[in-house]
Amino acid sequence: MRYTGEVMQIRKQLGLFSFIILVVGSAFLLLNIRQVSFALLDWWAVRNYDPPAVIAQMVDDTGMSDRGQYLFYAGQPQLLDKSEFNSRCPLTEETFVLGCYSSRDIFLLDVEDPQLEPVEAVTSAHEMLHGVWERHSDDKQQELAKELVAAFEDINDKRLNELIDNYRDGTARDEDVIPNELHSILATEIRELPESLEKYYAEYFTDRQKVVTLFESYEEVFANIEQQIDDLESDIAGLKERIESLESQIQSVKNELEALNAEMKKDSDAGRVNEFNSKIPRQNALVKEFNTLVSSYNASIKQHNEKVAKRNTLATQQNDLIKSIDSKF
Repeated sequence: MRYTGEVMQIRKQLGLFSFIILVVGSAFLLLNIRQVSFALLDWWAVRNYDPPAVIAQMVDDTGMSDRGQYLFYAGQPQLLDKSEFNSRCPLTEETFVLGCYSSRDIFLLDVEDPQLEPVEAVTSAHEMLHGVWERHSDDKQQELAKELVAAFEDINDKRLNELIDNYRDGTARDEDVIPNELHSILATEIRELPESLEKYYAEYFTDRQKVVTLFESYEEVFANIEQQIDDLESDIAGLKERIESLESQIQSVKNELEALNAEMKKDSDAGRVNEFNSKIPRQNALVKEFNTLVSSYNASIKQHNEKVAKRNTLATQQNDLIKSIDSKF
């Protein structure tokens, strides 16, 4: 078969076009190998993951978007008891480890205390966002890091500052770890964020406030107990001062009464009836004052002991709550 010159020209052009497509496509794959790799792996992971009801509920409870759910399921999340959780998640952080994102997998600690169950859902969103961060390009991570650090510095919250300090180790590693942690923490724990970050997180949450509300609900459990303990500590300190003051007053009245009784005995022994009788009103007043002070002292001791017992009970409850979310126990 013979080709005309025009047909041969078309064939050459098509060949050149195909070559260009091949080169461009190869360059795209090389430049975006991480994104392409994650896309394929995510598709396969989600396709082969059947979420348990408790995991699916976390998606609704935290207000994840379809994209957020997809990336959450791409981690094939598992809710594990402490023993199995510890075998899957390294305990290298100073903070409580409630979940971890490890080799693209998401592991969550099964918190049994009903007061703190919301922590599981909050942690699910937190770990999902670690997956989001890993899938971003280096340029995107650097862009986000600037926004996240700026937002963190503007918030200037004591609790948040202490939390982030727990992730620092004073090395260059902080430049990678801190923005990554802020990326998850700000989204799940801070109610108001800059508009640019709200717009960014809207890709992964249809209602980000839902996960923040869950966070606040279990934080309030600890805050309430802490406040009660602080109030009791203040009351106990005040009662201790009162008891010490009453002890001093009681001793002073007792000393005065003993001295008066000694004088009255001398009067009685010497037959000084008038002098003896003149001191009886003062004696009666001191006895009454002594008894009143002792009664107040005993009541203060009882109140002090009751508050100490209540403080100790709350401290035990607080300790039990901490243990329930600390996988080391």
